[in-house]
Amino acid sequence: MVTYENLADFMENNPKLWQASKCDYYFFCQYKWFMDRLADERRGRGVIATQQTKKYWSEYEISRLKLLRKRGLSNSEIGKELGRTKQSVDHMFMRLNRSEKNVV
Repeated sequence: MVTYENLADFMENNPKLWQASKCDYYFFCQYKWFMDRLADERRGRGVIATQQTKKYWSEYEISRLKLLRKRGLSNSEIGKELGRTKQSVDHMFMRLNRSEKNVV
């Protein structure tokens, strides 16, 4: 079980592993480090370790994407299989349909 003090200590010492905007404001507003982090995020300066950077699709991933679609998997299932988000898979299918006409 995690104590309130342990959680606050972890968050203070690991600011890139969490997002202040997703935390309970009233629970953490007493801490200056939390308020500073929240202000930075609101200004667009919060660098989050979990935030994905732009990851280009390889030819191998695109061919697997097409194969998984032919097998009848949904976009969320394909995303899990490829380590991508559902939105990324949706976007790639839209791009493929525009460029290759009726490929998928």
